[in-house]
Amino acid sequence: MIEENPNNEEPQEEELNVEDIAEDADDKVEALINLLVKKGVITEEEFQKEYSELYEEETKIESNESQG
Repeated sequence: MIEENPNNEEPQEEELNVEDIAEDADDKVEALINLLVKKGVITEEEFQKEYSELYEEETKIESNESQG
């Protein structure tokens, strides 16, 4: 992320840690889901169902990988 400098000096790169990046991504995903629900593209229930199915699938894959 580039920081604005009021003295017209060269912009400086702002260091972002993994937590900041993850939080930013989470906020963007939440905003996108809210917009899709608000516009009637999906319902909250459809999203929750899809998310639950994806979580279960990922959990099975991780379980299988850890077993061998």
